[in-house]
Amino acid sequence: MPQPTFMHPRKKLPGIRLGQSGPSAKVVAYADDVKIFVTSPANIPIIQEMLRSYEEASGTRVNTRKSKVLALGPWDTSLQIMGIPYYNEIRILGFYVTSTVNAAARRSWSTLTDRIRAQSRDAYARELSLDRRIQYVHDFLLAKVWYMVQILPPPDECIRMLNTSISCFLWKGTIFRVSLFTVQRRKDEGGWDLIHLKTKCLALLLQRTWQHRQNPETFPAAWLTRWCITDQRPNPPHRGGIPAVLDYLRRIHIEYAYVTPHDSTATQRTNERRL
Repeated sequence: MPQPTFMHPRKKLPGIRLGQSGPSAKVVAYADDVKIFVTSPANIPIIQEMLRSYEEASGTRVNTRKSKVLALGPWDTSLQIMGIPYYNEIRILGFYVTSTVNAAARRSWSTLTDRIRAQSRDAYARELSLDRRIQYVHDFLLAKVWYMVQILPPPDECIRMLNTSISCFLWKGTIFRVSLFTVQRRKDEGGWDLIHLKTKCLALLLQRTWQHRQNPETFPAAWLTRWCITDQRPNPPHRGGIPAVLDYLRRIHIEYAYVTPHDSTATQRTNERRL
């Protein structure tokens, strides 16, 4: 009896393409979390046929009740895709995806900021010395910040709220005994080596951007090339023609004017410390 054949989506779907010759994004998968990019109503029968073939070959079925559809741009939401409902936002690996990048950044960061503020309040009463509290801030309180900031830069208001939460946690919610700036100084300068949140966030974002630049076949690299964002910019910087809706790219574009270029002869760790 012949076995059913499964045609991979990348073979038949056009996907989202950047420019005429740039890479295309068709399917993104992480474990059992799969996203398929539909750019035309003609793609819907293709997806249905591929899922039918996959179900026959694997013996599994797609749970449409746990699936979501997000419409972007001029997509007609009256078109039904396997009976899956439309949503204004979806959550993917901890990030909220909405109709625009700026809205997604605000939604993702406001949610994370609220969680960190609640976590800091819950930890007020812990009997910890100041150095242990600083270690808790680095290793636990801000752990998810280091993950998210490599994709989306935090809004300034979120940075301010997080710094306030850190100060309250360090001093157990009472009047701040020492300014945050003083605690952020190095120990040989009279401080406690508390991480400067905004600088750390910016360094991680620029480091991740530089890594994307090393693989020109990736979708992020194509965006960086499209807007001429490299790690060598004139100083003083200018925003060029990058639209306001891509504010995160404008910020990266400007900050690269103040970054020391990567040294190809140095180790990655050395370049990260310099950054």
